[in-house]
Amino acid sequence: MKEDVSVLSEYEKILQIKNAPSKKLHDMYLQSIRKDLSCEYLDNLDKKIERWVNITNYTYFESKKPVVYYIEAKMLYRDGFFEAAISMARSICEMICYDILNEITHPFGSHDNIEKQNFRPLIKFIYDQSNLLSKKVVDYINLIYDIENNYVHPKSKQNPKKDSRKCLLILGNVIFELYGIKNIENLIGKWIQIAYANFPDICDCYHLGMEVYETPEEAIKNPTIL
Repeated sequence: MKEDVSVLSEYEKILQIKNAPSKKLHDMYLQSIRKDLSCEYLDNLDKKIERWVNITNYTYFESKKPVVYYIEAKMLYRDGFFEAAISMARSICEMICYDILNEITHPFGSHDNIEKQNFRPLIKFIYDQSNLLSKKVVDYINLIYDIENNYVHPKSKQNPKKDSRKCLLILGNVIFELYGIKNIENLIGKWIQIAYANFPDICDCYHLGMEVYETPEEAIKNPTIL
């Protein structure tokens, strides 16, 4: 953003369509917004795809809440919302810790009290008192926390595009270590749905679902691909 800019404007056509005095004007503004939005996506489509590809390294995960939010963070990065992606990456790390603490004995009190604690002691306690997180995962989580901290409390020059990519790559490693399906045999008999189907308002095209069978013969007997 230019430093000499003192006023920011909303996209005026949104208010024009909202306050259109007639259906004819409403439809005219709608067509104009559709054209602008289509151009916005088409002009940046290759860049979006490139970003999406660059942060995607793993295929199968358990159906868990942190995984769903990880996919959402990837879409933020894909679409160019870099600082939002950084913030969500840190939130996912906190979500992972809260979920673990809900399952073990700890001195931090209720779930609400846990969320009031500084994040560093929580992750340190989990690592010191349980075998649920490896040192590598703890280091990754602390690094994501450090990166996002520089946007909440700026200390040095920021590079949201570079930093968000780093966060998402690191977070992908965390998510895969904790929730990834690492042995293809673990897919047998499981129902698989593409993760992006969790966001039907945005990803309405993604509806693939299938069940994995041990042999081709079993799959033929039970065709369940949608």
